[in-house]
Amino acid sequence: MVDSSLALVSSFFCSLAMRLGSDPVIAQASIFGGFVLGRTVGIAIGGAPNLFIMALLVGEIAGLLVALVLLRQLSRSTRAQ
Repeated sequence: MVDSSLALVSSFFCSLAMRLGSDPVIAQASIFGGFVLGRTVGIAIGGAPNLFIMALLVGEIAGLLVALVLLRQLSRSTRAQ
């Protein structure tokens, strides 16, 4: 259920971003940024997580970094035009 919900919500926000004339990469960066922030606050409040939660955090950080790199490339290509 978690995986299908993540795909559904991500798809919704990406399609919403496209309809509003924005780039879906912004939506993805925001989604992963929220995941990382929420997971970090949860770790700060609840203490050290188990291995599964740490693996999720690593994946979320990787997703955020990829989205930020793509967003930076997008802004560079927009400025070049």
